[in-house]
Amino acid sequence: MLNFVPKAVVAALALSNAVAGVPSTYNPIRLFTPFHDDGAPPPPSLVSCLNRNIANASEILLWKNLTDPKYIFDSNKRVKRARAPLGILWVRNKEEVPKAIKCAVAAGVRPVARSGAHSYESLSALNETFIVDLSQYNEPILVDKKKHTVTLSAGARLGHLYAAIHTADPAYAFPAGTCATVGLGGHIAAGGNGLLGRKYGLAADNVVSALVVLASGETVKADAKTNSDLFYAIRGGGGGSYGIVVQWTLKLHKSPHHFIAAIDYPDPTQLDTIFPLYYKWSQNGLRKKNNINPRYNGFDISFQFNTFRENERMLVHWAPDSPSHTAADLDAILKSAGMINNPSVNASYGISPTKVSGVTANAWLDNGRVLNDTEAVAALQVSKYNTNGIGSSRSKSDYIRGKPSDAKITELTRKIKASFKKQWATLPDNSIFWQVEVYGGKFDEIHEDFNAFSHRKDVAFSMQYKISIPSAQIGNATHNAAADRWLFSFEDLLHEYASGDHYHGYVDLDVADISSYYGGRKRYAKLQKIKRKYDPQGIFWSDLQVPTWKGDIWYGEEWAH
Repeated sequence: MLNFVPKAVVAALALSNAVAGVPSTYNPIRLFTPFHDDGAPPPPSLVSCLNRNIANASEILLWKNLTDPKYIFDSNKRVKRARAPLGILWVRNKEEVPKAIKCAVAAGVRPVARSGAHSYESLSALNETFIVDLSQYNEPILVDKKKHTVTLSAGARLGHLYAAIHTADPAYAFPAGTCATVGLGGHIAAGGNGLLGRKYGLAADNVVSALVVLASGETVKADAKTNSDLFYAIRGGGGGSYGIVVQWTLKLHKSPHHFIAAIDYPDPTQLDTIFPLYYKWSQNGLRKKNNINPRYNGFDISFQFNTFRENERMLVHWAPDSPSHTAADLDAILKSAGMINNPSVNASYGISPTKVSGVTANAWLDNGRVLNDTEAVAALQVSKYNTNGIGSSRSKSDYIRGKPSDAKITELTRKIKASFKKQWATLPDNSIFWQVEVYGGKFDEIHEDFNAFSHRKDVAFSMQYKISIPSAQIGNATHNAAADRWLFSFEDLLHEYASGDHYHGYVDLDVADISSYYGGRKRYAKLQKIKRKYDPQGIFWSDLQVPTWKGDIWYGEEWAH
């Protein structure tokens, strides 16, 4: 199915935002056709327009060539599905972004933003599109110590952010994710979960302002007063949908004391013993500020629970305000919760103080040994290039809302344990993963209309689950079908317990009801109204983004009009 942008509108865009050599006519912009390459080369008009308007464009351009290993790698980073974009432009500054958008629109090609290339479904590298890659945008990271803010490009990775703020002041912290190679643009657009979230909220909750390039090529500021509706949408409303964010200004926090505990439970069969303890502690001991005891603030503790084939692992991040606290205090907290030194569970652990808020990104290195500050800063200086290679995995997400009984959680974990054992027996070379992050704290305190991230009220914890295909089995249809069957069976298992909502940072093209990423139909309709205002012709589009066209809201069973 093809949808076309009206000729008069595209011509008006080209004329009112003139770039040298951009014609006033256009070619139709084609809707994304999943996983298909029609073999069409890049339009000559796009090639010539970029060469005329961007200095030395050939140095930062890569055009489609299905026999070029560099093209195959750079257009399919971290993906599970092969894609064939028409080309990739690695912009060097924010001024090149509007030029790229105008040239693409004039040539009838859909521009797609990419920062860290971590999209689980590679929605930043679509067929027959033109990738505007921000990862090489070399804007200095500027820390303002008077305003306690940091300004940086949307293509910066989390590791760059953490290292820069630590260098400016070791007491600074920013609540974001634990993977240093994740791009900031997509992370904030999804919401931005992280281990300081219970204390300071999501990454999206701590945005002061942004610069956004619209489909027209205009660059606008978005903050609480200027284009406030756009500001609402770009914080948690999905990436690359309303415009291309080229710069963020973020709020920093003074959090000088951090303690990291990495706890390994080497026997994966203990899952139905360990996770109920974890759940009980998270719900009864940490839901209120002073529930541990008068000395400790429960919101200062965040943690992540991970189940692998080899073990279970819990990562605890404690950021107390008082300088009098020590690692011994966290040790006592963990013991009182039964997470360590418990005769019913086998655990090994280490606790280390650190002044680097991003150290959690690398806290599992060296068999769970927590890095010291010097090692952490060095490890956070990740390459601007994504060197993770091409992988193959399938991921899904969901949330547990309310407060399920302890018996219900035990029942759930026993079913999960049985599912894992079955998978290990039938697909022994596959890697599976179940991750849980506890909510509460600042998540609950922030009003659900503060920004577009909706999964707050009454959320007990979020879940991510994944199965990875070993390299030797990539392309083995029988093996991959078996992996899919297990993943879908695990999803069905969770259905009774989960809310059916999904996190945009873990996108999944199997999800039929797109509104489940955005908090339901009412919030989805609000975002669609904002989309129509700032991108009236739907220039920015992918399967899981908010569509422009009124009435085109897919709920899985019918189109709503």
